[in-house]
Amino acid sequence: MDEQEKRPPKLLNQLRELLRRGAIGENIDEQEKRPPKLLDQLRELLKKKHYSYKTEQSYVQWVKRYILFNNKHHPKDMGEQEITQFLSHLAVKENVSASTQNQALC
Repeated sequence: MDEQEKRPPKLLNQLRELLRRGAIGENIDEQEKRPPKLLDQLRELLKKKHYSYKTEQSYVQWVKRYILFNNKHHPKDMGEQEITQFLSHLAVKENVSASTQNQALC
């Protein structure tokens, strides 16, 4: 796992903020009956912000891991406690460095 893949936390906070503001997680295309899925919306947002493809892949992977860790609950239904539990899991079980943990809390 490369260094970029070991840096999820700041992304999780950004994702939570985007969900709170309604930038993603809502039906952005009113003509479709079914809204795009969360990860598709995330990919689209990252493309609009001109993130590299590798960064997009890494962010999507971290969000998937976060969601799966929390028993497939939607991130908009989770908060600080779930982020803390996920980061603790990464530190203890996945051996993620302390600097990555500190970076997440900024």
